[in-house]
Amino acid sequence: MSDRIVKRRKTSAQRRADLFLSVLSRSITMPSCSACEARGQPSCQVSDLDSTRCAECVRSGRSQCDVLGPSLEHLQQVGSQYHKMEEELERAEEERQQMDAKIRRLRKQKKMWFEKMMRAVRRGISTVEELERVEKEEAEREAVRAAENRPPSSDSNHLDEAFIDDWNALYPGVVLDPSIMVDFGLVDGTRQVTVGSSPG
Repeated sequence: MSDRIVKRRKTSAQRRADLFLSVLSRSITMPSCSACEARGQPSCQVSDLDSTRCAECVRSGRSQCDVLGPSLEHLQQVGSQYHKMEEELERAEEERQQMDAKIRRLRKQKKMWFEKMMRAVRRGISTVEELERVEKEEAEREAVRAAENRPPSSDSNHLDEAFIDDWNALYPGVVLDPSIMVDFGLVDGTRQVTVGSSPG
């Protein structure tokens, strides 16, 4: 018989059992991972020197175990998803603000249209366009009437007095004819200009 010892390769079940015992031999108790928590297990036995999985996940052959917290890759995925949702939310809020502004503008236009339509109905006018034309003509007539009734400004009175004083200084003894002031464009022909007598 040969003295050689034939080493048998361990099966996956044997390797898993060895790892399980190794984890238990140097384990500490930590809050349960997601899988164990779902099974009602309050804590897990963990040895980060031997495995990133808890003893129960090793024993049951689960490849994913989050007992040590999320990996860097997982955190990056979560961060990417968060930023994507944040961007979608910002776009949705911006669209909502634009829609709210449009609704406010339409409500204002509707109110203005309704008020104009009521004025048109009261005046026997059939359309808002016709009402706007009539109101524009009335406003123009009112502006002309206001301009005709506007009293002369104090500036023009001051200009009249300054011109008369200058005339009397330059042409002593010559009475100023009011028509000269009209010719110079200092007053219009409808104003009454009082010219004092020149100094003797």
